[in-house]
Amino acid sequence: MNYIVRFNCAEAISKMPRKRRDWERQLVDDFLQAIHGIQYECGTREELIRRLGFIAGRGGHGIQWDDEKNHVKLDSPAYGERLVPAKLYGFAQGYVNFNHMVELLERGKTTVFVRFNDFYDIRQRPRFNGCYLEVIRVA
Repeated sequence: MNYIVRFNCAEAISKMPRKRRDWERQLVDDFLQAIHGIQYECGTREELIRRLGFIAGRGGHGIQWDDEKNHVKLDSPAYGERLVPAKLYGFAQGYVNFNHMVELLERGKTTVFVRFNDFYDIRQRPRFNGCYLEVIRVA
């Protein structure tokens, strides 16, 4: 069974102001725009769980951290040029049960949506309203 993991930040991007005064918040906005639409194909359950672990910042054993497809490039006069991993921003301290997600997909559900907010402490959540991961089962 094949899976696709896709970042979707369309709702958050549509609500963003064009420019922010605070460079840190502008960095988050630029980051969300950069990862929107990135998708990864996974051929097995184990590969899917490793990819989700990488995205959540919990290891992702077996994934090449230095591979170019695992990074996005951000560039702004405010904070310069940065190459950052295509994973959740900062430190994701929340808990998402990846095995349960995969079980739902194996039982016949075609798509599982996971809000970015589920990965974060309650204080960080407002930053990521409207952002989620789509995990899609491909026949």
